[in-house]
Amino acid sequence: MLLNDGELDGVRLLKKETVEKLKQDWTPTGNLNRSLGWDFLSSGDKSHPKRYLFHSGFTGTFIFLDMIKKEGFVFLSNRLHLQNDTPHYLKRRNELLDVYIRELEEGQTN
Repeated sequence: MLLNDGELDGVRLLKKETVEKLKQDWTPTGNLNRSLGWDFLSSGDKSHPKRYLFHSGFTGTFIFLDMIKKEGFVFLSNRLHLQNDTPHYLKRRNELLDVYIRELEEGQTN
């Protein structure tokens, strides 16, 4: 629904303007890469600095959206909150996201 500007199966659930507001940094300084409940992930695509929306959960689940290509994925995890593996998990999660972003950006030049 977010990737289709607020519409799902022909039904408008959010105004297009509302979805556009997700692509803005709403922090007081406007440069902390935070939207309304979302993070912006950096990319090599300087023409679209707010291209990737990202939101993560406490036990490792996350959602990643490419607002330009209109695609994304959800990563589901059953990682326990009592484990002390957060640095290792974050490293692996970021490696996965880096590979995905690299593939997206290389694909747009082909």
